[in-house]
Amino acid sequence: MFFLAWWLILTGNAEGPPTLFERIYIGYSFTPMGSVIGAAWGFVDWGIAGAIFAWLYNKIKK
Repeated sequence: MFFLAWWLILTGNAEGPPTLFERIYIGYSFTPMGSVIGAAWGFVDWGIAGAIFAWLYNKIKK
């Protein structure tokens, strides 16, 4: 999410209607500060998803 935001900022395509990410992640937008907030949300979101995946994998593997 961090790199997506910066790519859009640098190419000048950061304007437009709200995206799915902006609707799901509070504070995320295609701005420098929004990219940092998005990176934090991504870290938390994928950390939880990774923990659930690891738990399921270990339960199935036994």
